[in-house]
Amino acid sequence: TTPQDKPAPRAHNNLAAHFLRLATNTPLPNLSESARQFTIEIIREHASISPDSDWTKAAKMYNLTTIPKITSSSHTVSRELDKPTVRTSKDPLHCWFHNVNGFVTRWNEPKGDIKKIIAEAGFPDFFAFQETKASWFTILSKCPGLLEWLEAHGYNYTYCSWSTRAEELEKNLSGFAGILVISRIKPVSVVYGFAHKPSEGGDARLITAIFANIVVSCCYAPYNNQLSPRMQARKKWDTEVLEHCSHITSAHTGKSFIYGGDLNVLPSIEDVDHGAFSNLRQTLPPGATPGRSQDDLEAYSKLLERTGMINVKSFLNHGARLRTQWISPSHKAADIGQTCDHILATKNLINNTGRSTEDTPLALQIVAFKIKQKLGGHKGQSDHCPIGVELNWTRPTPSKALQ
Repeated sequence: TTPQDKPAPRAHNNLAAHFLRLATNTPLPNLSESARQFTIEIIREHASISPDSDWTKAAKMYNLTTIPKITSSSHTVSRELDKPTVRTSKDPLHCWFHNVNGFVTRWNEPKGDIKKIIAEAGFPDFFAFQETKASWFTILSKCPGLLEWLEAHGYNYTYCSWSTRAEELEKNLSGFAGILVISRIKPVSVVYGFAHKPSEGGDARLITAIFANIVVSCCYAPYNNQLSPRMQARKKWDTEVLEHCSHITSAHTGKSFIYGGDLNVLPSIEDVDHGAFSNLRQTLPPGATPGRSQDDLEAYSKLLERTGMINVKSFLNHGARLRTQWISPSHKAADIGQTCDHILATKNLINNTGRSTEDTPLALQIVAFKIKQKLGGHKGQSDHCPIGVELNWTRPTPSKALQ
């Protein structure tokens, strides 16, 4: 960044102030000089200039580089490139979810390399990262080559949400929680936050992409250690998520629905190993297992009941022991962990286990649950591994298990 003792031109300061107000709702006086200068550099290199904005003239005056169709409001950035794509489908046929435990760290860590993770997943149409722990501006500045790599592999649509606090902005423009979605298919629309009451701000734990025939929500649920205030925050979250998913299934009756990510819930006792939380025992109530409180289980059951969704892994893999999170590399080596990452889907996506005829209409169906356990838990990697689903157009017949 520019040294603090070198003041920025007034026009740049005014532009930075306006941009910061749009992007973070943080008044310029609350930022340090270095933060202001850093923001100016981000604008110079990456910011879009909307044709109808009131600062277009100032931006053109300083020859600022533009990226098509970027919009910034509060804690979100949508980046959509007006470029041809090799994908002809209007819906993503491969959807993946991964709690990266810090996007910047994973991008720059050879063993947890984001590029490797996406490649190992087969360059899916839709990839949603949770717990990114960074603002869009931090990601841009600290992940060299990211935009070029995304464009080179057809990811023309990027959606980022983060929760930024003024004191964090002062330090390094980073955040906590956070979701980053990359897609090769352009969504019809995108919702940040809860669908029944889209919000600006919050903890940046939910992004929903609406496609032609399917709606995909990426979730990073709050961790419940069964102590207040986290326990109360999780109860509030579960209430809102129930309304969010119910709203989607009722408002988009002609579309199927996928809800996935780090849900931080353990629906079955088989989803957790003894010793999975050994490093956290001193921070938990006696005998408590995060993700398996009575409130957690009741909220999960109510969600499935009201929306008609099922757990894809549990159904297609018949309860196979597939861990998605390990608290340390030593736990990973012993395969002592938990299954807190899940993909839920409406039943009309998984009616593919019975017989069909040539007269049966084609329908979008989940044909496989995917997991890459080798890409999580080891030193240098996230403590979570990626999970995904593969979809295809096929002729379904409802299975007896779903009738």
